[in-house]
Amino acid sequence: MLALPPLLPLLALRAWKPAAGPALLAILALFLAREPLRLRVRRAGSPAAATAPLLLAGAAGLAALLLSRSPALAGWALLALAVLGGDLAFARAGRLSPRQTLLRELMGVLGLTAGAPATAAALGAPLAFQLAVWLLAWLPFTLGALHVDRFIDWRRSGAVEGERRRSALRLFLGACGGAALGVAALAALAPLSGLPAVAALAWSPELLHLAWTAWRPRARADFKRLGLEETLSGTLWLLVGLVLATRP
Repeated sequence: MLALPPLLPLLALRAWKPAAGPALLAILALFLAREPLRLRVRRAGSPAAATAPLLLAGAAGLAALLLSRSPALAGWALLALAVLGGDLAFARAGRLSPRQTLLRELMGVLGLTAGAPATAAALGAPLAFQLAVWLLAWLPFTLGALHVDRFIDWRRSGAVEGERRRSALRLFLGACGGAALGVAALAALAPLSGLPAVAALAWSPELLHLAWTAWRPRARADFKRLGLEETLSGTLWLLVGLVLATRP
């Protein structure tokens, strides 16, 4: 999960520049710093564990900016820092409501998937490509966060199966609408980005999982136990990566 977003532009562009390495390292270190920093805000955890990844992210990010001199890379770095700041604000607030927990998770998705456009910017890719590769990475992670949020709500509320099914069906239909908009956005960006809209096939495991949940609201354990979602997602992401890497 951590490696997927920044690997997508590397596969699609089949290129490497000196700035790509530190940009990749900075994004990953900044994301990994979230939990140790959150613990420190709550006066727990080790100070070294909290500061080490943050210092590493800062040093690597500065190196990437100096090597690339890309304003877009600076913008994605600011987004990642804003996400981290928001996450720490939630940690300082103490106990969170279910909606606040979901918002924090969605902010984490923003921080994680920012690695895709940041690496693309470090490689000198145009803004259209940066936006397309970010969209390609962002949607499935967002669907996963929403899916988990539904199950947390169900468990806390003790919802009956019929209510679970209706809720899961609404989420599935909303996800299908979001995916359709995402495909349209990828298609619109394709002439400038070079990324084909067919790459959105990599989103299908999450949609399949949501459809399965709407049909059998208590079937999540089956998916997790058998590893079907992870197997399907990994296989499709690999195929999409190969398609991107071998296109003319």
